[in-house]
Amino acid sequence: MLRNFAPQPEAFIFRIALVGPSTAGGSALIDGPDWRNRSFRLGDFNIDPRRNRVAGADGEISLQPKVMDVLCTLAAHHGEVLSRTDLIDLVWGKEFGADESLTRAISQLRRAFSDMREVPGIIETIPKRGYRLIASPELVSDSGHKQARAS
Repeated sequence: MLRNFAPQPEAFIFRIALVGPSTAGGSALIDGPDWRNRSFRLGDFNIDPRRNRVAGADGEISLQPKVMDVLCTLAAHHGEVLSRTDLIDLVWGKEFGADESLTRAISQLRRAFSDMREVPGIIETIPKRGYRLIASPELVSDSGHKQARAS
């Protein structure tokens, strides 16, 4: 017996609202800089998405590509609360096991930034809502100098 697994029309409307131009004056994913292809700073940390690297006072660490994608997605939506569903859709699509992967990614990011859930400095957990990047991402020019904040 074959079942029809076609997505409901509401799912398409929701997805378009996430990545399309913002009507509420907030930043949308396509309105801001391409965080996956530009180096940027978060507080005292240098982020190099092309190399999947985070560098800080304690040295440089390598992140898995999907973990970096989560960070870049949060940067693209700086200050906004992204639900777990939104993050999974934007980073993994409908991939099986993405919920556990997101939990692991947030944990790895917190470890990379020495961030704590209870007293966040970079990523805030909003109970029953999702996650929010609270540190302001700042683009870094190719020469390593900070550029104006892009949000």
